[in-house]
Amino acid sequence: MNRFESQHTEWKESWRDDLLRGVESGVESGVESGVESGVESGVESGAESPMTSQILGFFAGESLSKAQIARNLGKAKPSRYLNDLMAKLLLADQVEFTLPDKPNSRLQKYRLTEKGRRMIDEG
Repeated sequence: MNRFESQHTEWKESWRDDLLRGVESGVESGVESGVESGVESGVESGAESPMTSQILGFFAGESLSKAQIARNLGKAKPSRYLNDLMAKLLLADQVEFTLPDKPNSRLQKYRLTEKGRRMIDEG
């Protein structure tokens, strides 16, 4: 594993831990409610959702920002659901950052991974 892959793996594990810790704290503080069933359960099944297939289809040989993905979906800006779904796709290794060392960069875009390409081919 080269230096880049090692840094990416460390960052991804840290990011995943932070994401999971946030979900756990929301559940512990009683934030989970009826709204959860609409948003979070949709994200939990995100890999099987039609929106996921549609988003993966947008990446035909190009990298896209979250704003571009939202526009392709007919939205003015990224929604919470899109943000959650993109996080799930990142964790599932179906998409990856174009700037992995700068996850919060305004220039950040996403591209398909090999796993994401296989999912499109299968679907």
